[in-house]
Amino acid sequence: MSEISISVDGQILTGWEEVQVSKSMDQLCGSFSVTQSAINEDGTIRPIPIFPGDQVQVTLAGVPFMTGWVDDIDPKVNGRSHSIGVSGRELTCDLVDCGLTDTTGQWKNVDLKQLATQLAAPFGLKVESAPADLGQPFPKFSAEPGDSVFQTLNKACTLRGVLPMTTGSGNIALIQSGDGRAADRLVYGVNVKSAAGKFSNKDRFSLYVVRGQDGFPSTGTASANKTIGVEARAQDPDVVRFRPTVIVAGNNLDQKTAQRRASWEAQTRAAKAGGLEVVVRGWTQSTGELWQCARLVSVEIPYLLGEGSQDFLINTVKYTYGAGGTTATLSLARPDAFEPIPEAGPNAKKVKAKADPWANVRKSVRGS
Repeated sequence: MSEISISVDGQILTGWEEVQVSKSMDQLCGSFSVTQSAINEDGTIRPIPIFPGDQVQVTLAGVPFMTGWVDDIDPKVNGRSHSIGVSGRELTCDLVDCGLTDTTGQWKNVDLKQLATQLAAPFGLKVESAPADLGQPFPKFSAEPGDSVFQTLNKACTLRGVLPMTTGSGNIALIQSGDGRAADRLVYGVNVKSAAGKFSNKDRFSLYVVRGQDGFPSTGTASANKTIGVEARAQDPDVVRFRPTVIVAGNNLDQKTAQRRASWEAQTRAAKAGGLEVVVRGWTQSTGELWQCARLVSVEIPYLLGEGSQDFLINTVKYTYGAGGTTATLSLARPDAFEPIPEAGPNAKKVKAKADPWANVRKSVRGS
């Protein structure tokens, strides 16, 4: 298959039988797995010099797509075949696995790109690109004890409505989800091979109560003497039974910020409650461009969404080659599932309710 090229420490692999490569907005580092035959044309077994810790580069459709490390190798042999499985993740896996050691975990007057650059530098990684507007510098930013490097970076990115993604070279790009749009629509019966929906209310609540926590005593057991500061509430009208949750949002929380946070919790949890998984033939669109994460796409699947089209965000893409052919599996989410956490201060944006793409289905089934 000409769409993919895989090399380990500069040596191109040949004779592979199955390939799976995936990237997701929810994870900083993508993953890959390859199963390769170790039988020569004359039937003899050939050794394959691949070991954990080797560097891998994956090229899809002529595009450098992923640079990473081999995590695992799984050689297999029987009376008829000899093969080896190779799997690993992008170079940014070390940011996911490793904790902060060379910093106090405290920053002052640092903007998001500077923070990301400082976090990535010890691992030999760079920030290749970032949106022009990343908001104001953080007057003060703190890492949580025990958090990984990625958890620290992701916390800062969430506050600015930005996603950290890994580039084809293995470095970091800061992007804003939904800024780009897929060239093709996803239409059942045209380019959609199969589709499935997943709907869940287990992380949704009828009432969201956000509280600020003030007044810690200087001595003694703090947990027994905390006092409640501000409190705000928001409802999810589609959760009809009484099902409340309380969120403690930290110190020095003003009333407006608490209300925005409560509304944000109700909105984003509702948005994450429903998603689609769509399988298309091949890895590219009609333009030759790969299906990619963080792009908006128009979807027409009447059985799942009712009549008409709805915009979704491509959350995860899994590229697969094997006995089932060449396919791309796209996980789709509502665009507002990735809204930033509201900031404090008078210039913070108000959280606005978004249209529910499942409303047409509910209306057709319930008749209202």
